[in-house]
Amino acid sequence: MYLAIKRPMVLWFLRKLEKSRSFIFFTNIIQKGLESGMIDLEETQETYEHLNYKNRHFDKWISYIFGLIAQSFNFFHRVNMTVLTPNILDTFKVSSTKLGLLSSIYFYSYAASQPLVGIFTNHYKPRRVMTISFFIMTIGTFLFVHSPNYLVMFMGRILIGTGSAGILIPVLSMVNNSFSYRNRGLLFALVMFSGNVGSILGGYPFAKLTDFMGWRNALTSVAFFSLIFLVLIWLVVREDHSVDISLEYLSKQEKQNIMPISEQKVNWIGVCRKIMETPVIKYTILISMINIGALSSFRSLWAVPFLMDVYKIEKTTASGLITMSSIGLLVGILIFGRFLDTKYGKILYLLGSLSSLILYLTFFIYMEMFTNYHFFNLLFFIWGFCQGSNSFALKIHSIAIPRQYYVTALEIINIFPLLGSALCQSITGILFDLFRGETITYRPVGSYKIYFLFLALCMIIAVLFNLKTINILKRDYKDEI
Repeated sequence: MYLAIKRPMVLWFLRKLEKSRSFIFFTNIIQKGLESGMIDLEETQETYEHLNYKNRHFDKWISYIFGLIAQSFNFFHRVNMTVLTPNILDTFKVSSTKLGLLSSIYFYSYAASQPLVGIFTNHYKPRRVMTISFFIMTIGTFLFVHSPNYLVMFMGRILIGTGSAGILIPVLSMVNNSFSYRNRGLLFALVMFSGNVGSILGGYPFAKLTDFMGWRNALTSVAFFSLIFLVLIWLVVREDHSVDISLEYLSKQEKQNIMPISEQKVNWIGVCRKIMETPVIKYTILISMINIGALSSFRSLWAVPFLMDVYKIEKTTASGLITMSSIGLLVGILIFGRFLDTKYGKILYLLGSLSSLILYLTFFIYMEMFTNYHFFNLLFFIWGFCQGSNSFALKIHSIAIPRQYYVTALEIINIFPLLGSALCQSITGILFDLFRGETITYRPVGSYKIYFLFLALCMIIAVLFNLKTINILKRDYKDEI
């Protein structure tokens, strides 16, 4: 048995056997070796803990990467309705109100699923929750794409929203439970980054795919990729086992990367009360509800119809222009990601709401003056770039929310931007029906002016909340942020 002392992997394997009920014989051998002094217990324990740490350190990064890929699927389904809108209008001849409801039901079902997602994440861990969520999302996609009528498509969209709801919370839970505070801003920014990779794929590339294969075949391909990925999640993603690691034998650097936690049982009403009693959390909720609601209404639903109706741009080109906002967001996240962990983070947080206000006012005032649509490439890129600062809200939450009910608080907070998106898409669908043109598939310039005026008024309120949030951060969290 002395060879085991010289070979760390053998030691690690023997310690695993020592904990296994299936290998009583080997356990007895190890026990005799420990009693006779042939095996040094302290050296064995130290080697085991370091190997356990290294394996867990590798596992958490692999799980995090798969979580990022899963988040890209989430955002793909969130934005692809803007590409599918012309096809759905041509196929089913639905009104703008029904189209807005079809898109917004994703957010309603997403929001309604958040309580269950939080409970399941606490009890069954991210791997199982993400696998089940992808299964539901895949079934919903198949149902949506092969729907013979509006009602079946509506049911499919509900399942897609329900499945997508089980991705973000498990990924954020991974970050909060497995990584140190030092890089939280960047890690949260990368979650947004990966989501907007999905937004890019759901824009111009998906529009080209629908032109090449037809929208039903294109979505069927996406459903098959989802099916393959859910199998990979089950096989590759690992649960967090930080509580199994003794900190006694680890270095100071290693201890900082171990974030053991056991979430306490908390009730929703109590957590809701504590959230609403925390001013900085309350204002970030209102900001995200307004900003993301307005953003999703435009980018995820009405942007492509707007460019087609007002500027007579074909669907694929219009999708490419909107994709520039997602590309700008990716660049913005990469650049802002580092600054969000500095003293400038709270100032940069204002850019997201301010850029949206400028964009909507620009279209409201100068809509009919634009003659060269290539200008939109730069406009949408800058808009998306500034949205990269919105990930700072996640860092605010990670600092202001006690870790014992972090997941429960996140599932509550995440409901509000989803409700904002659903309500904004539903309201704007009604607005377009009230001021629509001669046909059900066409909306005149005047209706878009009213639409952008509505969004601009919403963003003025969001900017005011942003300024209030910055003052609170300077006053109450100057040491943490």
